[in-house]
Amino acid sequence: MPQMYPAKVNSPITLLSAPITDVATTATLLDASVLPEGPNLAVIGNDENAETVLYTAKSGNTITGLTRGFQGIAKAWPATTEVARKFTAYDYDSMRQMILDTIESMGEVHGDLKLFPYDFNGPNAPYNFAIITGERENIPFTEIWILINAWYDRVAKRFKRIDLNNFSFGWQFQGGGTYPGEGGFGDTINQGANLWRAYGKNAFSPVDPMRNQVTEEIGLYVNGVWTEYAVMLGWNNTFMCDSYGGMTIGGAGFEIDGNGIFPYKRVSLGKYTGLGSNYTKYSDYGFAYNAVLWNAYHGMFNSDVPADNSFYYGLVSPIDFEYQGAHNEGSGKVLLDDVKFVWRMLPGGATFEHDNWIDLLSIDQYGNGFIKNKRIQTNVSSIAALSNGIYAVASYPDNTWTATNTYVVAVRAIVGGVQKQLNNVSINFTAANISCTLPESATECTLILQRI
Repeated sequence: MPQMYPAKVNSPITLLSAPITDVATTATLLDASVLPEGPNLAVIGNDENAETVLYTAKSGNTITGLTRGFQGIAKAWPATTEVARKFTAYDYDSMRQMILDTIESMGEVHGDLKLFPYDFNGPNAPYNFAIITGERENIPFTEIWILINAWYDRVAKRFKRIDLNNFSFGWQFQGGGTYPGEGGFGDTINQGANLWRAYGKNAFSPVDPMRNQVTEEIGLYVNGVWTEYAVMLGWNNTFMCDSYGGMTIGGAGFEIDGNGIFPYKRVSLGKYTGLGSNYTKYSDYGFAYNAVLWNAYHGMFNSDVPADNSFYYGLVSPIDFEYQGAHNEGSGKVLLDDVKFVWRMLPGGATFEHDNWIDLLSIDQYGNGFIKNKRIQTNVSSIAALSNGIYAVASYPDNTWTATNTYVVAVRAIVGGVQKQLNNVSINFTAANISCTLPESATECTLILQRI
């Protein structure tokens, strides 16, 4: 870039105190203080015949080391000729060239581009652009990353956090290769634009042992292999748009604003994070869910309009707090047993406490239905085995039916070739079966059962 020289506010004028020749390399002024320190430029004269000189220094009222005719033609000047630091053609040309050079250099960044906030004093920039090439899953790749609270260490060849407490984010734009992890499925060309998130310490509760496992490096060793993607302390998918037009949303879910309809709807997958004041620890009341929320935030801890009712409908499942053999209050492993579908309501004005949610409708994984915790009655038939035409024995439909929760609503039998519903039949319940004595000889018998 060309040399730029400081200006002087208002370009004050002084005069030559003595004449100079066209080859003189010094000039004495009445007041050299009106000119900037050298090296700098000065204009002698005040019209189209003026001469711009470059001087190297000032000594008292004398400017020295003159380069004559720096712009314009060198000539002899009489005493009392005006001299000033004016805006020159050289200043304009230098500024223009500097801008062009800057634009050109910005278009040819080799390596990483680091962006520092104005008052940031840390050693690593919190905002970075990185172009990364190499092999992943034995597939050559090239991609550009936009990193927030993260940077790429080219020596270690690993992504690293800057502030360990906060989340880190990375936009990955792939120009070659495939989406991380899909090489194992034989897909070598599924490039995409992908948004990744890495947890910081603040993502975990103070009692969660994962909190203290967060380090500078984004990733962890899995079976002795350094792994960066789809692991708890590595990059986790937030959004993916692949080569085939498919999209994936990671994280808790997404919000739908309803084109002006309020409160909002949310499609959500996560853990309950509302209050549990009636319980001593999270494992006593926490659960995982896969649901649609209306007027409730992800995690079910608050709402858009707390004074209005909040609704939830979807699946709930216990959390495996003993996953991998040790109790973990912060576990994110879903048990996927004893799962049920529920439609829940939190009355308007109620605090977001676990016990304030009302199950309006629920169906468990065994098919049992409840409305406000009252069982939905369904009839089940059980064919009885007959003995001597008058003694019938029937089995319970499954092990959820017992002698204490089952009753017989009807006894149907074929008597004399005619289907009849029998009355005044004595029923006996045991742990093993249901039996009855028929009032007359029958060829077939079916008990119609309900469960309390």
